[in-house]
Amino acid sequence: MNSETTDTQPSRTHVSSTRSGAAAAFLSAIFPGLGQAYLGDRRAALRFATPVIALLLVAAMVVLGIVFSPNALARAITLAVDPFISLVLLVVLLVMGAWWIAAVVHAWRGGPHNGVASVVVVAVLVFAVGIGEVWGATSLWRIHNGQERIFTGNPLDGTPPPATPSPTPLAAGATIDPAATPTPRPPDYVDPREQETNEPEPTIEPGPTPEFDIRQIDPQSDGLLNVLLVGLDWQPGRTSKRTDTILVVSANSDTGELLMFSFPRDVARFPLFSGGTYNGKINTFAGYANRSPEVYPEGGMRALALEVGYLLGIPIDYYASVNMPGFMSVVELVGGVTVNNTRDIRDDTLQFYLAPGEHRLNAADALRYVRSRHGSGGDFGRNDRQQQVLAALRREFLKPQNLARLPEIVEAMSQLLSTDFPPSQIDQLLQLADEVEDEPSESWIFKYPQWADHLRRTETGGRSVIFLRMDRIAAMSIERFGEKSLWDGRPVPPPPTR
Repeated sequence: MNSETTDTQPSRTHVSSTRSGAAAAFLSAIFPGLGQAYLGDRRAALRFATPVIALLLVAAMVVLGIVFSPNALARAITLAVDPFISLVLLVVLLVMGAWWIAAVVHAWRGGPHNGVASVVVVAVLVFAVGIGEVWGATSLWRIHNGQERIFTGNPLDGTPPPATPSPTPLAAGATIDPAATPTPRPPDYVDPREQETNEPEPTIEPGPTPEFDIRQIDPQSDGLLNVLLVGLDWQPGRTSKRTDTILVVSANSDTGELLMFSFPRDVARFPLFSGGTYNGKINTFAGYANRSPEVYPEGGMRALALEVGYLLGIPIDYYASVNMPGFMSVVELVGGVTVNNTRDIRDDTLQFYLAPGEHRLNAADALRYVRSRHGSGGDFGRNDRQQQVLAALRREFLKPQNLARLPEIVEAMSQLLSTDFPPSQIDQLLQLADEVEDEPSESWIFKYPQWADHLRRTETGGRSVIFLRMDRIAAMSIERFGEKSLWDGRPVPPPPTR
């Protein structure tokens, strides 16, 4: 009697001997543990299902925490761009994939699985799970590599683009329809007036000894967030990238002030934080420092951040660079960008014309939009448009159709952006970028005649150069930053000999 009771009332771990092992494997391929539950092996079902359910609950809690946080978008992007997060996800995916396959094989072995058809079924299921695993792992690895290049790569490295023939000039008397864009000139057209003439090889000459060692100053000790924003360009004929846009944004969270300082690329013969005078233009200094690790072991971009901080009298916390040669591929990838043009652009040099208002720009016109200088606000207007296009790109990335292409986008972005900002704090940089879109509290362009002297081109062999008036810049720094200015109470380097 007791034996019959045992046979008719199976234990919780009793496994059916009549249910198909192939069917059980199929169910566990849908979700680990389902096949074991189908076979009646409850303990095995819980063992395989519990880790996956726990992982899903943790993921749901993270998502809900992001959605209901005050800065949901910034937090989401912070997690999306952090190389450590993608590496953790990659490891979790590999472990979960192996666990999933183990659940399929275990369920298949738990039921009848005689015959070739049953073996084929489980092989196909394992292959399908494995393919999904490989695809997911490859995507995460691409994302991780792209993130690593953004946060640890050297934006000054790379191979110069091939030279392209100059466009054919317009015939005498010809006119351009201002509404005709895209324009006939190629997007990499270079204004001959922007090409340096007889530009000497940069050198360091004897000069003043710095009054302070900015390398030894903690940038975060002043309570300001000072970020160097750099536009890198590598145009035909150049042997290295140049920092044609140099912009410092200083944000004071206590007062809400946002200050912007722009250094024209033609600044030359300026005092160095490492001692001496740089006999070259500031847009070549990062490249020079990158090629001189014995003098600048911190690398070219960090050396430029130190130098700009030295000149301004405020240490730079972080830098972020935009690499213009990689710009078009990113815009093409997302299908264009929408911008709100604030002024009439009539740039005869690039033959680019754009009326005020909202426009959808393709990659070629977007590149003209951020490169245009003549008839469009000069360098500072170009700086504003570059920031505007970066914000537009960020909006494009967040569209559902583009989120599905995240690996491609991150890889493309790694060719465009580079920063030493800590990934875990990238939300601060995003908030700063939002503020940069608005009008700053105050802004300065260190150009002739107020902030710099210059020589006529006839005296410089055709070169366009200006020389900073460090006394005025130091006085401005003390006025705006008070005792936080590194020039407070210190003598200012004398004007350079020219």
